[in-house]
Amino acid sequence: MPREGIATVRNYLNTVLLFEELMKFRMSLVPLKGKRKISVRGVSVTAWNNTHLESLKENFGKMYPNKFESFCFRVDGRKTSVVYSGDVGAPLDLVPLLQKKTDVLIVELAHFEPITLFEFLSSYRIQKIIFTHLGGFIQRNLDQTKKLALKFFKKRQCIFAEDGLRLRF
Repeated sequence: MPREGIATVRNYLNTVLLFEELMKFRMSLVPLKGKRKISVRGVSVTAWNNTHLESLKENFGKMYPNKFESFCFRVDGRKTSVVYSGDVGAPLDLVPLLQKKTDVLIVELAHFEPITLFEFLSSYRIQKIIFTHLGGFIQRNLDQTKKLALKFFKKRQCIFAEDGLRLRF
């Protein structure tokens, strides 16, 4: 997580009586830095800064000392690679993470038009795309959005996530 959040999370866990000594695992809160790879048990995780919070920073950056950091992630295991967008400011935020073949992309679809994202993603090597954080308009017009996706992707390449969705990969 961003460095500025670590003390807050630790304090919160102590406030709700979830002391480290009670946990059955060792918790390691590591400050994220964009472009820095962290390896955990044979899996590498690379955080990459994105532009999601730039407008918030423009409006509130002088009033608050926060760094307004937002990250995307690439996770590479022995056999599988996953890219997770979180919220992004623009599809271009994903470029550095999609340079290598990607088995699974989990990407939000609330902050821009579906066609913009579909056109952008169609030029990358991605086996499975899971669209999350579907905006209200998309939820109300999901069939239409799925039909549009079929113009850019193979039939079973895309999944539009719903609460409770579970996937194996």
